[in-house]
Amino acid sequence: MIRRHGLAMGEAALAVELQIHERILADLQDGVLTLDLEGRLITINPAAARLLDLDAVSATGRSYAELFLLDEAFEPLNEVLLQAIYEPAVTHEREVTLELATVRDLLVRTTLLRGEGEDPGGVIVLLADISVERQRRKLKSLFGSYIDPRIVERLIAQADQIDEGSRQEATIAFLDLQGFSHLAEELPPSGIVAFLNAYLEEMSAPIGAHQGVTDKYIGDGIMAFWSHLFTPQGEPAVLACRAALAQRARLGDLRARVRDQFGLSADAIEIRCGIATGEVIAGSLGPQHARTYTVIGDAVNLAARLEAANKRLGSRILVSEATHAQAETQFRFRPHGVIELPGRARTERVFELLGEA
Repeated sequence: MIRRHGLAMGEAALAVELQIHERILADLQDGVLTLDLEGRLITINPAAARLLDLDAVSATGRSYAELFLLDEAFEPLNEVLLQAIYEPAVTHEREVTLELATVRDLLVRTTLLRGEGEDPGGVIVLLADISVERQRRKLKSLFGSYIDPRIVERLIAQADQIDEGSRQEATIAFLDLQGFSHLAEELPPSGIVAFLNAYLEEMSAPIGAHQGVTDKYIGDGIMAFWSHLFTPQGEPAVLACRAALAQRARLGDLRARVRDQFGLSADAIEIRCGIATGEVIAGSLGPQHARTYTVIGDAVNLAARLEAANKRLGSRILVSEATHAQAETQFRFRPHGVIELPGRARTERVFELLGEA
């Protein structure tokens, strides 16, 4: 009687323990699969069933080959699992992409467990959804190391728009360096690279600080843009103008770095900036292996023409009429009238940005 009672107590304790394990598996955000060495699926928690588009009840007890090996969509997962079986001393880990009802990026960890006594052991497969993490990495790679990380975070929520492209109003800025040719004649190649890096560092910082996107570097030129997609707070035209003034404020630091680091006169170093506002098309452009997020459109061309027109007008920061209209209450401007710009059929009314209002 005592023995029978003890057996009953042991079975009850085991049942409670199994319930606890099942509850833990059910609450896990990561997927868990266990297989015996005959290839049968012993357990699959709800997260794993969701990630693999399976029904947990009907899948349990079926063979792995029946569920996965005959379906090409699971081939990346199968490779990791087979490694666990053939290389039992190692825990295998790999990022895979499964093209199921939806494309899922998963981190798969597999471990072969050796059993003890009558337990033959089996394989544990852990699945973690890393789709968001991969998207973060993609965006950071796409936008480069100079972009403000706050902008990358905002882009993650808009990731579905990046490849498709979209029309939006944006403010574009082109910045160019003046006096570099003379400086380059006096510097060795390593010095030229060091100077350009210092210049790009000094001039890119205000763009990120004012929520702008550094689009590209063109030699010693910088293209940046502002749009409501990336600036939920603040007007793009105002932020672009403020960044341009901040770049001019850092020009003294750049000249000091040239004098201190290279022992050269830096008085000839100057910058010119053109800013234009208008409709652009924004999206991921380029071949599949070398895409970059950028904007194209008339406003881009206008900003580039305004940057070049500074030389003719003797100005430092020229803005378009649309930019002036959106920012005139925040800054002081000097009108330069209506001018013709190379490569444009129509004339443009332009203004020189002088400072804060």
